[in-house]
Amino acid sequence: MNQVKQAVKSWIDDQKRNYSLLEDVPVVLNGQQEDVVMPLIVVIDGSSNVIEQNGVRLHGVMEVGLTVELHTVPEESTQSGTPYADAVTMESGLFEILGNRKSLDFLNASNNLQVFDNLTSSGIISVRDDRRITSYDLVITACLNNQQPQST
Repeated sequence: MNQVKQAVKSWIDDQKRNYSLLEDVPVVLNGQQEDVVMPLIVVIDGSSNVIEQNGVRLHGVMEVGLTVELHTVPEESTQSGTPYADAVTMESGLFEILGNRKSLDFLNASNNLQVFDNLTSSGIISVRDDRRITSYDLVITACLNNQQPQST
């Protein structure tokens, strides 16, 4: 699961340069965000499940759930260039990055993974303490390349 989490972090780092408001936003793994200034993107561990097909467990094939959070300042304003308007633009850009089907090729080429599918939920917004947090659930179906799928 760490390989998938690191690959997703690398994908976001690679693609955020195409979004002016995201290109300088740090991407960190959960637990590394304490000293990082907002805005920031956090990749968080989720769950993992072994995949079965017709009751047969597929060796090495897993569904890995991750959460990707965008932390910004929670100020409300609709004017362009304000923290709120920038946050909405960043949310849109991050959603495009996570949902981009080209991520499959990138993830397949990294960390010895074979990725079959990538599903992204729309963002859920919450305000906690001094931050606006937009959370995206990501489900990746993958296999380590050194564990070719086979029935057991």
